[in-house]
Amino acid sequence: MSAALRIAFAILALGLVVLILIALPGGDGGAAINFLTATPWGQVTTADLYIGFILSGALVIAFERNVPGVVLAVAILLLGNVVTALWFAWRWPELAKLILNRRAAR
Repeated sequence: MSAALRIAFAILALGLVVLILIALPGGDGGAAINFLTATPWGQVTTADLYIGFILSGALVIAFERNVPGVVLAVAILLLGNVVTALWFAWRWPELAKLILNRRAAR
């Protein structure tokens, strides 16, 4: 199960990279930013996205507890969930152990 989830997280990261690469040449970034800043639902979407980035970054910092954790958290804010998905793919075995140990301790 752990290996399958790691692969799934990596596939999600790769899928997001592919979507970004498709959007770069043909997308109108200015129009997207205008939508995100000018409309109420665009603002809600942006707030939701960045709250998720902050929460993901906090988890990374709590788990890593060192300078690389802070660097990864900043990377999440700048590069988004590609970094989050790659971090989950990398650290999932340790996270799963922590979760299972916590459940067993209850």
